[in-house]
Amino acid sequence: MSELYLEQDFQFLDIDDENIKPFADKNGTMIRRRSSVRSKFNIQPLAEHSQSYTFDNDYAVSEDEEEYTEEQSEKGKPVKGKTDLRNRKLSDFDELRILGIGSYGRVHLVKDRFNSRLYAKKTIKKAKLSVDETSLKNSRNERDILAKISHPAIVKLFYAFHDEEDINFILEYIPGGEIFYHLNSKKRFSETDSAFYLAEISEALHHLHTTAGVVYRDLKPENVMLNSKGHVVLTDFGLSSMEEKCKSLLGTPQFTAPEVLSGGSYSYPADWWSFGIMMFDMITGDPPFKSGNKQKLFEKIIKSKITYPFYLSTDCKDLLMRLLNKNPEKRLPIDKDYEQFKRHRFFRKVDWKSLRSTAPPFLPNCSDLENPVNFDFDYIDEELRSKNSILNGAIPIPISQQQSDENSHTGSLFKGFSFVASSSLLESQF
Repeated sequence: MSELYLEQDFQFLDIDDENIKPFADKNGTMIRRRSSVRSKFNIQPLAEHSQSYTFDNDYAVSEDEEEYTEEQSEKGKPVKGKTDLRNRKLSDFDELRILGIGSYGRVHLVKDRFNSRLYAKKTIKKAKLSVDETSLKNSRNERDILAKISHPAIVKLFYAFHDEEDINFILEYIPGGEIFYHLNSKKRFSETDSAFYLAEISEALHHLHTTAGVVYRDLKPENVMLNSKGHVVLTDFGLSSMEEKCKSLLGTPQFTAPEVLSGGSYSYPADWWSFGIMMFDMITGDPPFKSGNKQKLFEKIIKSKITYPFYLSTDCKDLLMRLLNKNPEKRLPIDKDYEQFKRHRFFRKVDWKSLRSTAPPFLPNCSDLENPVNFDFDYIDEELRSKNSILNGAIPIPISQQQSDENSHTGSLFKGFSFVASSSLLESQF
């Protein structure tokens, strides 16, 4: 691999060093938090895409956009009545409590006021997106990817809305919490338990690559959740790409593949590197590359050899070494021969044919869905306090600019963003 990076190169990276380091909770227990990293180069200008950033317009409906017409109904006639699942607006969903907070938005547990169905609402500030073309493109990708994908291990999108200030995704509520949360609690998973979760994750990744043509680009324990039955669900497609060849430096520091850092193009093998890092993390309790300094961290990923703990089984170490080859061309070609990958001895106890009906290693406590317990609320509350309840990175919109959104430049960027899932998907939830 060419030696492309010098000290000054890393100064372009938008990354908070402190978020790489472990934090201590109020009891002194060490917890890990990681932030995503985004480069400020190799990004196509917005003008190269279009003046108005348009979206695939699947059965769009919104408070401030198109009227719900017969052409937008699957059967030609929209169903009337207050419980009409397809003709909805954002105010139909009442916020119960916050589930997550990040640099671009928040996730709330919400309840449908007409049928009491629970969802997760992801909210992103338009003001941030309108001045950051990369984030705008990523939001479009997230909406379009989730609108077309159907897989049990991938979070479902039911609705998308936008108003003057925000874009909102109404998503499947995953009450079992993040793998990250449970990994912090258990410190590390056994190889047998890890094999089960990794098998389900691999099915989702393979589907993204071979069926949807999506490079996920941010696989990590924070983005893998457990549903109420303990099965895996991939979430947060805000960094995903529908282009097979990518160039932007995107991802999360410890999980970023060497070829991503090289500055050239990369593709699906970068996701399998992240898969290998996550496997290492789950089984050992830490990712293989660690540093509180971004330059040193990335240099380690590019140059350093991985030290494998003595207690790893031969099969586990063999699979890790095949996944964590720094040369993507020599990395295990999982997408080309997925059946061979499934036959690796590390997965010898996994029943691939009935994976989603097999009892998972762990059943999360989901006895009270409106009062979830599988989320790091201490961390969330601390983040809220530190931000003074103001969204991190959000740019306030002056009152004078809070005019009709559809007549503004910001509104034109989001024309066609709204989305409603098919009636069959909506009705399958009852």
